[in-house]
Amino acid sequence: MSEAKAYNNVQGRSLADNDWPPERVLDLRQRTGLSQADFGQRIGVKRQTINEWELGKAKPSKLKAPALVKLSREFPPPITGSSVATPQITGHATGNLSHSADYWRGVLFAAETMSETVTALLRQQREAADRLAADRARLTTQRSAASVPTPDRSSG
Repeated sequence: MSEAKAYNNVQGRSLADNDWPPERVLDLRQRTGLSQADFGQRIGVKRQTINEWELGKAKPSKLKAPALVKLSREFPPPITGSSVATPQITGHATGNLSHSADYWRGVLFAAETMSETVTALLRQQREAADRLAADRARLTTQRSAASVPTPDRSSG
């Protein structure tokens, strides 16, 4: 599969980098959380241009497609519930089986996020266990010191 392919996992179909239908532009802008003006600034166009793209009145030029692709890689589709499309499998007849690039980016993002979360939770658990062990050692030392009889110096 050439690098000139990008995939729209939300619709579950493959799209070329320069194929940006209105719903794909809107979906990407919503994933970024940017307003039309801010999104346009990131792409290098005016807010009105983004509005026209989202309404289907105009299409992104091939010159703007790389900026859209870059943003789509920074903001992959979420991997939650029904929003994950069935992985796109292409080239079955030729034996060239591959999932879409966005699918694998999403899987990788989810795995990295889960890994970071698990690592943080394990670190917190280890720190709590270390604090507990230190508290037990301190209490044991205090109890030992309190139970050791002090020598009676008055009888000597």
